[in-house]
Amino acid sequence: MERENITGVAKTLIVGGGIGGMAAAIALAERGVAVDLIDLDPQWRVYGAGITITGPTLRAYRRIGLLDQIKAQGAITNKTRLFRFDGTHLKDLDEPVIEEGLPATGGIMRPVLHKIMQGKVRELGIPVRLGLTVSALADSADGVDVTFSDGTTARYDLVVGADSVFSALRDLAFPTWRPPSPPARAAGASPSASRPRWTWANSTSATTIPAASLRAAPTASTCGC
Repeated sequence: MERENITGVAKTLIVGGGIGGMAAAIALAERGVAVDLIDLDPQWRVYGAGITITGPTLRAYRRIGLLDQIKAQGAITNKTRLFRFDGTHLKDLDEPVIEEGLPATGGIMRPVLHKIMQGKVRELGIPVRLGLTVSALADSADGVDVTFSDGTTARYDLVVGADSVFSALRDLAFPTWRPPSPPARAAGASPSASRPRWTWANSTSATTIPAASLRAAPTASTCGC
């Protein structure tokens, strides 16, 4: 799918080499943006087992050119079969197709998905630096000066945080955002440990909100990053 190049952003830093970070890096690079991708893990590993990929996520993967590989190496279906723990069949659910030519839903092993995406990152020639994170940000009207954990510095038009729910970059960018103190569980009890803030994300974008706002926010599915 041909898209116009992005002209307002020349150079971008993606912090976090998971699903969300790699998707953002691929999408930006394909639209003419120079991208640097960094990840704290020196081995760029992935944890977890299977992951569900629903229609909106499959649509996003088609737009960055990875749908065929996911179909070939994962499981794609237009129906979900529900079973009890003992194998008793409960119900078949028809899954709606949200776009012509797109599978309705599916699943894939997370390490397999990461390998597919890492291959695309390398194919596009996106520089990847591992064992690295951001230690300081200095925002100005025409860019962001970044200091990395190894002491090196660089300047970017845009910095994208995709470094998990426990984002260190979010704390640097929004230092006044703090989790609320949770209420005591019972009269006279001590409050439990502070709960983290949350990042809601899909494959190509992320929005960060403080935990206090969750009560007014709609329910959302997340694609793990």
